[in-house]
Amino acid sequence: MRKILIFSVIFLGFLQAISNEQIINHFKSQAGLEDFNITIKNRQKVPDYPDFEFALVEISQPYKKENRDNRDSQKLNILIKGDFIFPEAVDVKNNISLRQKIDDELLFDDLAKIYKNETKNNIVFLGDSKKPSLVILSDPECPYCRQELANIENRLKTNSVKIILTSFRELSALEKSALIYEETAKAKTDNQKMAVLRKYYDENAAITRKVSEDKIKNMDELRQKYLKLGLESTPLIVEEKRLLNR
Repeated sequence: MRKILIFSVIFLGFLQAISNEQIINHFKSQAGLEDFNITIKNRQKVPDYPDFEFALVEISQPYKKENRDNRDSQKLNILIKGDFIFPEAVDVKNNISLRQKIDDELLFDDLAKIYKNETKNNIVFLGDSKKPSLVILSDPECPYCRQELANIENRLKTNSVKIILTSFRELSALEKSALIYEETAKAKTDNQKMAVLRKYYDENAAITRKVSEDKIKNMDELRQKYLKLGLESTPLIVEEKRLLNR
C-alpha cells in the first residue's frame, strides 16, 4: 500500500469545524484511494491545547476475493483546528510537538489498560503511599534509566515511585530484572530496595547466581506485554493518575 502523506495545511470547511465525513471525503478524493475503506477511529482534544483536536484515520484496501484475510492498512494521526487539517503543529515557545503529544496520549491509553491489571509482584514500590505516584518503565541495562535512578531521591521528595522492568536488551537484562524483583520483595525499607536497584543497574553489574528458565520466561513475557504497545525507549515516566483516570 502506498504511503499517504499530508505535506501542507488543507482547508476543508467554511462555517463549522470539519466533520469526520469531510475528512473521509478528503482522503477518498486523492488519486487511487477512491475505493479504499477510510474510517475515523479516534477523535479527541489535544491535552493542554483545547483549540486543537486529533484524529486517527485508518486507510485500508478493500478485501480481495482471492485473499480476504490479507488487507493492507495504514493509520495516520492528523491534527484538526477549525476548518483545517495538517500533519504537525509545534508550540515554539515551549518547544512541544503536538504530534508527539498525541503519540504519547495514544500510548498512555493502551498503557492504562495493561497497568490497571498489573500484579504487585511486577512493581517495585518506593516512597510514601500518600504521595502521588509516578510509574516508570525501566531497563537495568539502559544508560538513561541509570541516570533516572541516580535522581530517585529527588523524585521521592514529592512522589512515590512504581518501577516496572521492561528491558529492550539481551538475556542478562532479563536475569537482572528477575533478581531485582526477587531481592526487593524481601527488602523492608526503601534504602534496601534502592541498594538492590543500584547493584543491578550498575554498568559493571555481574550475575552471580543462576536464574531459572521460568523466571527468565516471566521477565520476557512482562516486557513483551509493554513493548507490544509501541514502547520505543526507556525510561518512560508517567503520572499514575493519568493512567488510572482513563
